[in-house]
Amino acid sequence: MVKDNKKEESVNLDDMLLAAEADILKSYGKETLIRGADIQDGSFIKTGSLRLDLILGGGIKTGHPIMIYGNFATGKTTVALHIASQAQKINRNVYYIDLEHALDKSLIQTIPELNINQMTIIRPHDAEEALNGVEKLVRVGKPLYIVVDSVSALVPKKELEGDMEDQEMGTQAKLLSKAMR
Repeated sequence: MVKDNKKEESVNLDDMLLAAEADILKSYGKETLIRGADIQDGSFIKTGSLRLDLILGGGIKTGHPIMIYGNFATGKTTVALHIASQAQKINRNVYYIDLEHALDKSLIQTIPELNINQMTIIRPHDAEEALNGVEKLVRVGKPLYIVVDSVSALVPKKELEGDMEDQEMGTQAKLLSKAMR
């Protein structure tokens, strides 16, 4: 009688893979291991601009930080507010971290779909307050849309309270890096 070693080898490998998967599930939880067919399509928040949505592959991917970058007075805040209006349409709580203390009602009212009564504006004093506030909001786990306006205004408390000579290189980058984790 001739044995089929390839078939026996295949069964052993399958058993080993199943055992490894079971170990992963036991060690790290059921959300760690997902079958390809069970992966949900990513959800997006529309930007309010069909062209921009097409370029981005459907809009702003939820659950991921994004940065709207550009020169002064090029419409970054307006785009962020248009996205906020779209976020409200899909029942997202909207928080606007106004580091520059420059957001005013007249600008918000230029976005007709944006409901000012359903958004919360937070005006922190420094980068640590802003980023700690964002962390607290995110930890709640409810779907949110958070705007931090602007990254250039994320001035660390140490820098605000100290002299220009006391500045430590990379403080803002370290804060952002830690916060984005």
